[in-house]
Amino acid sequence: MKKNKDLQETGFTLLEVLIAITITGLLIAVFTSAFVQITQNQSLLKERMTAVMIGRGKLAELIYGSEIGLSGDFAEPYQRYQWIATEESLSDGYQKIDFIVKWRDDRGFSHQTILVGYRYPE
Repeated sequence: MKKNKDLQETGFTLLEVLIAITITGLLIAVFTSAFVQITQNQSLLKERMTAVMIGRGKLAELIYGSEIGLSGDFAEPYQRYQWIATEESLSDGYQKIDFIVKWRDDRGFSHQTILVGYRYPE
């Protein structure tokens, strides 16, 4: 009897299917981790940009004299941000203002950003 060579079995072996599933699982894990990291970085960037913008406004109030305190909380909707300022007199009559904005993120981690301004002698 002659074997028919035209009747060959086609398809994937069990080993090939397992390798494909493993590679797919690894890729999904990597992409999921990257997505979570990107989302967290985006949130932190948004918070940092908010801190810089509201900090610049308060620093301008300190420079031009409409704010008399050296620390405080920001008003709604920025109540989770606090600010602290220190003033230093320089030899040429200028005053250097170091301005720190602090906040806690949604996970409870503390962050801060530092701004510097100068008050010119009048």
